[in-house]
Amino acid sequence: MSPFPNSLSSIGSETMADLTLPTSKIIDVYKAIQSIDNLSPPMAPKARYVLNKVMIQVEPVIAKYDKERIAAANAFAKREDGKIVSLGDGKIALEDPEAYREAEEKLLAAEVTITGTRLVTRVEVGACPLTQFAERVLLGVLIADEEPA
Repeated sequence: MSPFPNSLSSIGSETMADLTLPTSKIIDVYKAIQSIDNLSPPMAPKARYVLNKVMIQVEPVIAKYDKERIAAANAFAKREDGKIVSLGDGKIALEDPEAYREAEEKLLAAEVTITGTRLVTRVEVGACPLTQFAERVLLGVLIADEEPA
């Protein structure tokens, strides 16, 4: 039995598994990978390969979420003379803030499956200085907490 979630029990092997997470976690994974993408020294090529495969699948999920969130905001937007009421800084007034919040929570809770993933080992991470955010988000999801025996 794997101590890691989502049946990612093949640490260090090339066996790939599926990873299912809510959209809110997918967004965090996307931001975490971006936060370590250009750090020096970089991760080993195998680790970068695994994380890049995840990013290729995550980017369309993020785009879909953004599109649906904007559609929900427009659907619940307050209008005057047929125009959406702006609050400045890109924010809009909502006719029914609670209904919008519920719609957004539903979008964030939607589960997404990323295929062909595996845990990246600590050896593959190497001396790459993970940010605290990246380590908190990726540890046990895409980065192994410990090396296999």
